[in-house]
Amino acid sequence: MPSTNSELPVVTPIKSFGFLINSLNNSKECQLLCNNINLAISEAYLYSPIIFFQNYGYSVGMPRCCQLQQHHAWGFPHPLVSTSIETTQTLTECLRPCRKFFYVYNLEWTKPENLQHSQYSQYSYLSKIYQNPEIELIAKNEEDFRLLTNIWKKPAGIVRDYNYKEFLDVLFPPKST
Repeated sequence: MPSTNSELPVVTPIKSFGFLINSLNNSKECQLLCNNINLAISEAYLYSPIIFFQNYGYSVGMPRCCQLQQHHAWGFPHPLVSTSIETTQTLTECLRPCRKFFYVYNLEWTKPENLQHSQYSQYSYLSKIYQNPEIELIAKNEEDFRLLTNIWKKPAGIVRDYNYKEFLDVLFPPKST
């Protein structure tokens, strides 16, 4: 017969979130993402990240999480983070994420090699991405935070080099009572 004084264990729900990336490859940015996802998973089994990729390439450090083709993100109901102008365009078309973020790791529109893409040099195209009311920006550092605030809109926070603790603070802010 069960004791009437026993308490039920507290169950903490697992928090899911996803990243939209162009390519799961051996780039510095992808390495930072994979390393931080692996740290988040190994330090606390309370998170279930998913990487949605467009292209799959060779990677030295593989993430210990689910990896799916980018089209699967359209039905993902959890916070979703895009990592480039291109993946943010895909994010704008996703209907289910409860929150949409654009992690501005690179200021793509300022790079000469990206100016060959005519859309990257058009203010009207970029403003549809950076000023979209459904998408919250995340800056890489304080300088980018100020720049994004002055040109586009105020970011939701700062995350340095895919730091998973900083990401979790932005994606799942503490509830105020």
